[in-house]
Amino acid sequence: MFPIAICDDEATACAELRRLLGLHKKTAEFLIYEFHSGEELYGSICAGLVFNLIILDIGLKAMDGVTVGTLLRDQLKDRATEILYISGKQGYAMQLFDLRPLNFLTKPLDEEKFLRCIDTAIELTERNLPCLAFTVQKAIYRVPYRDIRYIESKNKNVIVHAINGEYIFAAKLADIEKELPVQEFIRIHHSFLIHKLYIRRMKYEQLILDDETALSISQPYRQIVREQLFQMFLRKE
Repeated sequence: MFPIAICDDEATACAELRRLLGLHKKTAEFLIYEFHSGEELYGSICAGLVFNLIILDIGLKAMDGVTVGTLLRDQLKDRATEILYISGKQGYAMQLFDLRPLNFLTKPLDEEKFLRCIDTAIELTERNLPCLAFTVQKAIYRVPYRDIRYIESKNKNVIVHAINGEYIFAAKLADIEKELPVQEFIRIHHSFLIHKLYIRRMKYEQLILDDETALSISQPYRQIVREQLFQMFLRKE
């Protein structure tokens, strides 16, 4: 999957971005998250959401797009997330130079230019895609972290539940956990590690994923899970 954040304080602009993304040949792979303020977007990133691409309006109220980009690059040290800036005004090129944006497009958006930018974002991301590597029956597999819904420990095996299938191999979940980025995955049980991107609802004893899989949160992890996910559930998809 290819997680994308769109952030604009105008609902019509967000609707137009969703429409344009729906025209892309890989639209079925997109996970789209919608935000209406810079504070909302930045808070969700700090809470653990990771995006491959952020489509960001510059002229947001309070925390504008340039501030969000600066915090992302300087405070969070994120050099990997691609940022596509959009604005109804020209003249931001010099302000954006140090943020290394993917591009800067003016509204109304040119459909062809926009889709070319999405192509470029996908190509750049796939060049350096972080993966979990493992061996199943002497064959080596590399599954991108972003494509893993959750990882389960069962009967001395590890089961990687990915969007394209399941992989079962002998390993300890604790060893796998050491390889995973802590900002993306969260342990909710001695048997489960979950990718935050796929969490849709939280109950006191359960997390519900995007495919309606329900996973138990064990007692020792409930407090920390609630603390880590609270901000994430404030987002608007």
